[in-house]
Amino acid sequence: MVISNSAVLPGKLHCLIPLSPDKARVPFRQINQSIAVTSLLRTTTSWDGTRYAGYPAGQPEITVLKITLSPHSLLPWHIHPVPSAVYILDGELTVENHINGEKITLRKGSVMPDMVNRIHRGFTRDQHASLIVFYAGSPGMILTQPVSCR
Repeated sequence: MVISNSAVLPGKLHCLIPLSPDKARVPFRQINQSIAVTSLLRTTTSWDGTRYAGYPAGQPEITVLKITLSPHSLLPWHIHPVPSAVYILDGELTVENHINGEKITLRKGSVMPDMVNRIHRGFTRDQHASLIVFYAGSPGMILTQPVSCR
């Protein structure tokens, strides 16, 4: 699993980009001499080490949600039927695995590959949490399914 990997591309790119309808296309290198690229996550497993089995069949659909939780919030136990990734914009979020009680705490700038079809929940303590969640599903899919746990 790659969590962080930085690279800088030199300003010798030969692609053209449109600036606006009234301006001609100009080489990208004339606009920006370098581009910093940081890989935040590349993985075949969720945060607990479980391998992803595959994507849903049919037309792919990417969904991106911004979620904000107040301090001392508790999400219900749930599953995701599709691969997803969480990026923490601000604050702190703890994610708990229902099966073994394992927990991971994410802070600002953290990224986490979420669990698929495994019961878990998230909660905040004294800090709020603002996060972006990216889901790789298909049209009409329920991305988060609450689960009753005793």
